[in-house]
Amino acid sequence: KKKKEKQSTLPYTRTSSKSEPKSHLVHFKELEQSVESTTLRLTCVAVCVWKRHAVLQRRIEDKRGQRVGQLLCFCTTFRICSVRAKR
Repeated sequence: KKKKEKQSTLPYTRTSSKSEPKSHLVHFKELEQSVESTTLRLTCVAVCVWKRHAVLQRRIEDKRGQRVGQLLCFCTTFRICSVRAKR
């Protein structure tokens, strides 16, 4: 049920098969759905910004138990982004 059109349209790709636990994927999907209509672009921006923080991501990847920290970070980034982007 994956739409390849969406993946090519959006500036981010999902790498959530092996490296990321299902909880992360579910959370991401929930977030994506909740904003999929109006603020989908903002989500992309947020994800891009979030991806730029690779150091933080890698740190948390090392400690899998701390994945929640990344999710919180992502949510925070999304909020800041959605306010900042204003498009």
